[in-house]
Amino acid sequence: MDALKVYEVLKRYRSMGLSENRRRPLPPELRTLSNVTSLKDEDIFATLSFMEADLYSIGAHTPLSFPHERIKPERRHILRHSLYVLFTMRDLLRDGRREKFFRWFGFLSGAIVFLYVSNGDLFWIKRKDVQDGFICPLLDTIDDHLARGMLEEAFVFLGAAQALLWCVGAYSIAELKWHNMPAE
Repeated sequence: MDALKVYEVLKRYRSMGLSENRRRPLPPELRTLSNVTSLKDEDIFATLSFMEADLYSIGAHTPLSFPHERIKPERRHILRHSLYVLFTMRDLLRDGRREKFFRWFGFLSGAIVFLYVSNGDLFWIKRKDVQDGFICPLLDTIDDHLARGMLEEAFVFLGAAQALLWCVGAYSIAELKWHNMPAE
């Protein structure tokens, strides 16, 4: 995936008719996501361990992939798929596949934020604000990173936006994968 493909995906998501008047500032849990791109691999592995502990603490049990055509995932699907993604991410990092790793890191972070919002643990965030409120600023952040040539950071925020779009039922995993495929 290159910068042009990211711009293409951004254009698609901006055309969804997201409500600009429900825009909210990004919570710190999402605002600081791009910090991961400056970490050493061993620090990233430590961060993944914390994320794994988070997932187990909010009810995840077994990593599992599931039919990707499902549009609106249930909480159990988000938990299980997030664990599946987490375990796969370790392999991506070991194999040097940083672009996909950073997209998946953002995806996992977005899914965890959604789960906390759904549980009421991030009580200052209303569930209805997740789609329109956070996706619009995430898309702006991606634009900003692309304009500054910060492609890895853009991948992190793209992953977070895609996780939120999946969690609220806007797109299925299969559709999101298709969005990331290079144009032929």
